[in-house]
Amino acid sequence: MQFEHFAIDNTFQTLLSNLKTFHFIQGYKIDSKIKKVTIFLTYDKQGNPILQNLILVSKPSQRRTISLTGIKAFLLNYPFSLGLVRTPHGILSFQQCQKHKCGGEFLVLLI
Repeated sequence: MQFEHFAIDNTFQTLLSNLKTFHFIQGYKIDSKIKKVTIFLTYDKQGNPILQNLILVSKPSQRRTISLTGIKAFLLNYPFSLGLVRTPHGILSFQQCQKHKCGGEFLVLLI
């Protein structure tokens, strides 16, 4: 999977790092000279990519926030999902937000 011609900032790199930590991707390569990112996906035993639905929740034109109560409710309904939130502690998963007892800007959702 490749993306071209967009801003490669620290937030994007942290999102990719979190996806790698949670084994949704095998890795990534950033070529900042030509503004190109190559993402190496992780596949299951049947050859299907693990990362199939990535929803960008908060966008520059429309910021979305989620509280700790909202995170808890979301995890009750979707216990195997991964949500990433920008907090004062950095970009954290829903589970990490519960440990730090904080909410923030809801960036990405993987169901």
